[in-house]
Amino acid sequence: MADRRKKSHSILLSVNGKKTSVELFPAEEWPDQPGGDDLYRARIDGRWHGPSGTYSFLTLAAVGALVSRLLAGGVPVSSPPPLGLERCRRVKVAHGDCLQGVPVRSSLGWTLAPAHQGADGRYWVWVNIGDGPALVPADNVEIAGR
Repeated sequence: MADRRKKSHSILLSVNGKKTSVELFPAEEWPDQPGGDDLYRARIDGRWHGPSGTYSFLTLAAVGALVSRLLAGGVPVSSPPPLGLERCRRVKVAHGDCLQGVPVRSSLGWTLAPAHQGADGRYWVWVNIGDGPALVPADNVEIAGR
């Protein structure tokens, strides 16, 4: 059965000779889902993009980041969540200025919630370090030894 929802925007990308179609549908097309004004679902080459679950609604800024990843040759697939980053886990967080791309400091802290996937497709985790809670990329967090 054909989808009767109306797209509001469409983008045709060509990267190294490969064409990719990105279609945007306003969140209002799903009145039973918690969407909102200025939010969109993206369909890429006929498949719904869902970095944060089945009904992933994106801001236009997140759509821009998605298109940027596609132009850079990235693939918009959902990755598995990081293992072990659940609530109340002792962790070491790398942060601060970088020296040759590597953070120069790290701090010990506790996770305040499980890692979650943001609209940008990356995993993030709330960690209590230093002066209070901070939202940091899960790539910068490792489980601390006991």
